[in-house]
Amino acid sequence: MTNPGRANYHAVLIGINTSDSEDGPGLKGCVPDVQEISKELRKSGIPGSLVMHSFTATPDPESGRLIEPKKQWPTYDNIDSCLSNITRESEQGDHVYIHFSGHSTVVPPAETYSNWDTGDLALVVLDGPCATDESYFHGSELAVHLNNMVNKGIGVTIVLDCCFSGSTLRNSDEVVRYVSYRPELDKRPRRAVKQGHSTVATLRAGRQTSTVPAWLANPDGYAILTSSDATEKAYGVKLGDGSRHGTLTYFLLEVFDGLGGVGGNMHQLAESIRIRITDHRRKHSTRIQSPVLFGNKTQLFFGLSRPSCSADIPITRIADSTGHRVRLHAGAAHGIAKGDEFALHPLSSARDPISTMAEAVTVRGVTSDLQILGDGDKVDGMVSVQTGWLATRITCLLLRQFPLKLLVQQESLAQWKEAIRDRASLAESHADACETLESSTCSFTVVQTGPAVYQIRDEQKNEVITVLSIPEGCDRAIQQILSHIHHLASFKLVLNLSNLANDTDAQQFKQSYSIAMIHEGKGISYNPGCGKTGNVHEVCLHPECQIILTPSDKVRLVVKNLGKPNDPRIFLHLYALGSGWEVEDMTRSSREVIPPAGTILGDADAGKGSKCTGGFRRKLKFSLEEGELACEDVVKVFLTRNPTGTSFATLELPRLGERSSCAGYSEVDFGGATRASPSSYLRDSEDWAALTFRIRVVRDKTG
Repeated sequence: MTNPGRANYHAVLIGINTSDSEDGPGLKGCVPDVQEISKELRKSGIPGSLVMHSFTATPDPESGRLIEPKKQWPTYDNIDSCLSNITRESEQGDHVYIHFSGHSTVVPPAETYSNWDTGDLALVVLDGPCATDESYFHGSELAVHLNNMVNKGIGVTIVLDCCFSGSTLRNSDEVVRYVSYRPELDKRPRRAVKQGHSTVATLRAGRQTSTVPAWLANPDGYAILTSSDATEKAYGVKLGDGSRHGTLTYFLLEVFDGLGGVGGNMHQLAESIRIRITDHRRKHSTRIQSPVLFGNKTQLFFGLSRPSCSADIPITRIADSTGHRVRLHAGAAHGIAKGDEFALHPLSSARDPISTMAEAVTVRGVTSDLQILGDGDKVDGMVSVQTGWLATRITCLLLRQFPLKLLVQQESLAQWKEAIRDRASLAESHADACETLESSTCSFTVVQTGPAVYQIRDEQKNEVITVLSIPEGCDRAIQQILSHIHHLASFKLVLNLSNLANDTDAQQFKQSYSIAMIHEGKGISYNPGCGKTGNVHEVCLHPECQIILTPSDKVRLVVKNLGKPNDPRIFLHLYALGSGWEVEDMTRSSREVIPPAGTILGDADAGKGSKCTGGFRRKLKFSLEEGELACEDVVKVFLTRNPTGTSFATLELPRLGERSSCAGYSEVDFGGATRASPSSYLRDSEDWAALTFRIRVVRDKTG
């Protein structure tokens, strides 16, 4: 560092309590939130100098004036100046953590980069010495600071313990962290969002596919954890001693306790917190709150690592008439099958955390039931597996539907077959051993073209990749090639995921939405699925069913919730499948929520809320690499009724041959067994759909 004495960790902690009023009790847990976070940061052994910037508001019960000194007031000017100073003083490799605990509101969309479907986020800050002197810190203004920090190479972690982009007003029995939008408080000119950031997603490998909200910066440089999505309330937690905390902050601190301090993988933290909150709210079906993670899922919280596990799917321990069971928050929509095996881990500070093996015995749409194998559910006679643990998939039996054929030298054939048997997720073709490459009907064929040269070819006999091996490295080459086969089969599994169920529930769900890709220039509407059969949920390989586009074409993905204002929400997950055999998250978030048209986010009774359009709209752009004449891309849309968090991240894949940075990619593979299923337990909707747009990108005639 050029200046060894300067800080390389900045924590900006904002907590704003409010006074009681005729509308109901005020917020009492916001200042305690940031005070506890401050304590946790100071005792966590941060490897560098730490500077704390605290802005808190504690109103005097009698006068309503803040008891803190003026420089500590959470005013717009104080917060804005602090963030600007941090950006100016920090350098590449430094880290910034922003924690906001307080009210938020929904601002009607008014700018080019606004979210016209649900409205925009604004944090409610202060503009004077009293808790009632309110002002707004707009999400777009936060984006300006985010962009400036990320562009300097500063790692940014943000926690927003408030209603994110919308909620409903406080109710009579519990304080909600939302206040109605008041235009008279919004007179200050806003900072302009720079035009350099676009919400158009370009689908090509290595281009960082993204359709993140317009007010967010480059999603690789930050992670934002919010307490709820665009339609949910953010509640508080009242402890036995009468003290209060925000729900998100409370469970974040609980997870840090288990980890031994602040830090850890954002994906794991978010999932463990989300499932703890869901379980906490299980008896309050109307008080739904499910955190959302935006940005870089693999980023470390505040740049700090913690000894942990590599698991990624959250689990819940459920007690019912059959005894204790484990609920996996992933199902058929995520490629889970009966018989898949998992390793279950706690988020723990232990260097060698507990690992328990389990098997999927009941698979539903978006959840599954696991059976613990052996005595793995008990330690010294006590139950070990708990809600908030995470699971890693060890086997994926659905990959066996994509068998491979071996055309290798006879002297190494037995070694190849043994290596395949060791990977329970892979299957070798049972076709006649004398079958030639030309007559093969396998998904993939391994062809030895020389003493130390192997090729993997697809169904059309096209070369996928060539692997060179040194003579004494045959076993290493086999493992490398089988890892490639695992990757290729995983890609095909994601491509082929579909829900063709035709029962009453499935039909009702399919009738609750519409989806199309609209060509903005020609006004053409493209449907997903198979054009020949008209089944939008079918995944077909007909060349005539591909959508032909050029790099200059502009299209928009439009998904609509066709329900009425009080009908259920729909959750969306959007992925790009590229010609490099990669699967990339396009929204860079846990999920997108689509409430029905006419849903009011805010104070519906007072007529001050923001009315939802009932849609999700994102511009897409398709490109070709230099010298490339054509390529094939796929847009995969998953829709659910259940907010499944980041479980769909288990479907992500890097480009073939590249090191994975995806949260869920794993090549671990061992044997498994099949056991009987316990009775089914279903609380939330298991509805899901997967819709597929197959795109062929060709060069413009003029290009």
